[in-house]
Amino acid sequence: MNKAYDTARTPCQRLLEAGRLTEAKQQEPAATYPGLNPVLLLKQINSNLEQLWRLAVRPASLGNRNYEATRRASVTV
Repeated sequence: MNKAYDTARTPCQRLLEAGRLTEAKQQEPAATYPGLNPVLLLKQINSNLEQLWRLAVRPASLGNRNYEATRRASVTV
């Protein structure tokens, strides 16, 4: 049995192709999408996570080892 797959599209592309948005609403994601850089977004997410970890109060129940192991976990693609 051969499976037929649809062409890969992002959620933004699917939304714009669905035809459910008004013309005015279509312009916003259509203008934003081309300027998105997934690698840069990932770096920004990880940087924000590091800032949050620096601000977090170290819970006494975790201890240093578990806290540090959890802290180093970052978002990957």
